[in-house]
Amino acid sequence: MRHLSNRLNKYFEPALRMFVFDELSTSALSRMGVVDLLGNVPVPLQEGDMKKIAEGEGITTARLAVNMSYVMGCAPDFKYVPDYVAFMKKVFRSGMYDGVLKAGEAEADAGALESACVYFRAALMLRPGELSAMYGYAMICRELYLEAGKVEDENPRYAAMSDDARSEYIGLFKAEALELLEAMTIDYPNFADPFYYLGYAYLNMGLYIKADLTFRDFLEISTDFEKKEDARMRREQLEDPVSIELGINAVTLGHFEEGIGILEEYVGSDRAKKWWPIHYYLGLAYLRTGDTEAGIASLKEALKLNPSHIDSMEEIISAYRMLGDDVNTEKYEKKLDIIRGYAEDDAKQK
Repeated sequence: MRHLSNRLNKYFEPALRMFVFDELSTSALSRMGVVDLLGNVPVPLQEGDMKKIAEGEGITTARLAVNMSYVMGCAPDFKYVPDYVAFMKKVFRSGMYDGVLKAGEAEADAGALESACVYFRAALMLRPGELSAMYGYAMICRELYLEAGKVEDENPRYAAMSDDARSEYIGLFKAEALELLEAMTIDYPNFADPFYYLGYAYLNMGLYIKADLTFRDFLEISTDFEKKEDARMRREQLEDPVSIELGINAVTLGHFEEGIGILEEYVGSDRAKKWWPIHYYLGLAYLRTGDTEAGIASLKEALKLNPSHIDSMEEIISAYRMLGDDVNTEKYEKKLDIIRGYAEDDAKQK
């Protein structure tokens, strides 16, 4: 992740209202030695800064850099960010990155997670792809979406959000964390922690094969005993889900006999009693290999667990139509119309 995405800007940009953007005088820029960098460039000033300037005290380069870093973290695509970066690198060199990073860590320790995000984002603008900033930012994004997902959470940050707004918030922060974790496993393949957290991210997304492989990679490079024990336990728990996913993938790729051979082993299992995709893909494979009765039976099992699954309904209708069973064809067509009607109503309400 060499460049920050702008998917989270909407949550940070409102903080820019604390700033007034104005150009500093040529004399002030000369004292700082940055006329060439900030001439005709509006800089962010807070109310207290404006007051000091009006009283003749001026503004320090340190204060200006703090303001700029906050703007950069809130809106990385802001028009004057390249000018701010050039200013900070000239005046503070590598020290600016270290300072912004420490500010992010301090905010995180204080529980000001969104503010911590802003500073880590600013650090990534100063040094794109730097591990310390990427990892800090990913962990804060992860903590924020996990916190927002707690049903019992009464944090005022989320209390005012609608269910849809909270779902969007969780989804966007999760996407940001996932992208960062994936980037770190590529750019820093010997740094173990991103593999661990990425394994859990894949697991929660139902990507069991990817989760298993990622935990495997983590175990190969990690020296963290507790996390390694946890990763080993997760891999053991993933044996059946991975096998089922392989069966589903086989069906999806058109290898129907292979898929049937894998998925039939789970019919009647506790997992099959809870997970409708086993029955859906098994039913699909039966139909594609000419076993229509078994296909219909499996698809009906899928509908018992997921009554509104449109694809299962469509496959059953197609199968009954092929059998010339007009009664059941009409029966399931009516059910499908009802389900689609509910779906359309829900879409309109949203």
